[in-house]
Amino acid sequence: MTLPGQLNRWKRICIIASKLLIFLIPFLLMLPGCAQVSKSSDANPRLTYNIEKPQNEEDFIAFSLEADRRLLAVHNVNSPSVLEQYNIKPVKIKTKKDLEKYLSPYWSKDFIEKKWNEGSKNMPEQSFGFEKKDTGFLSASDVKFARSSDAKVIVSGKVCSPIDPSTFRIRYMIIEKTRDGWKATSVRYRDLEKELELQLGKTINNNK
Repeated sequence: MTLPGQLNRWKRICIIASKLLIFLIPFLLMLPGCAQVSKSSDANPRLTYNIEKPQNEEDFIAFSLEADRRLLAVHNVNSPSVLEQYNIKPVKIKTKKDLEKYLSPYWSKDFIEKKWNEGSKNMPEQSFGFEKKDTGFLSASDVKFARSSDAKVIVSGKVCSPIDPSTFRIRYMIIEKTRDGWKATSVRYRDLEKELELQLGKTINNNK
């Protein structure tokens, strides 16, 4: 590559890096207060959005919040004090049918089956329960929506790491259209640093 070509390439990389830095600044400013993320999702999304039959970005984000409210209630079925922080009514889960009835409006059958297997592994010696600390999107910031296809959407947001509350990671909720309607089918995570590296790499490749 000629010298002018190299200079132009580095110029493009510098521009991209400066844009990424602007994107990164809000993340850096929020790091010290990760454990104190606003819980603006305490309000019931049913009052505003159509979460039974989501159609647009706002509906799906509200859908994901309600799905997480129910999931948080299940994860803390034996810790009502945690639920009080989010104005969530405790739920009793004694049988698989109880779990299905509570989660099925928002979560897929396969996901519920997985949760039952996780929470019931010590039954009947112990009651149904988890040791989860993840509050999902209820304590997330910068929640975003992306449509992967007509039958699949992804909601993402920055959440605190349960291992180190001073650091963030990206949480993804996959929502798919099934025979029973729209259901959250899985939850995935990615370290924030890896996500930024991935986005920077994609941007540089697209601008070559």
